Amino acid sequence: MGQPHPTTALANSPGKLCKSFQITKALYGADLTGEDLFLDDWGFPVTPPDIHTTTRIDLNPHHDGHATPLRHHLTPTRDQPDTAGTE
Repeated sequence: MGQPHPTTALANSPGKLCKSFQITKALYGADLTGEDLFLDDWGFPVTPPDIHTTTRIDLNPHHDGHATPLRHHLTPTRDQPDTAGTE
């Protein structure tokens, strides 16, 4: 088994997000307002400068929209501690 990902990289792609939260195909079509899978507001303030936008990787440059910024994630800051593997 490899080293744990830094906490800042646990959800910076759709695959890592699903793996981090143990979201599998069994939850396909799940109601996001239900009991099994839901979004919760923890009151963590997020402002537009906190959101990092990039293009998708591995898209064929011959297709329209290959350079469209479709990935959005929080920009890591130096004051966020990296606690991966410390528990």
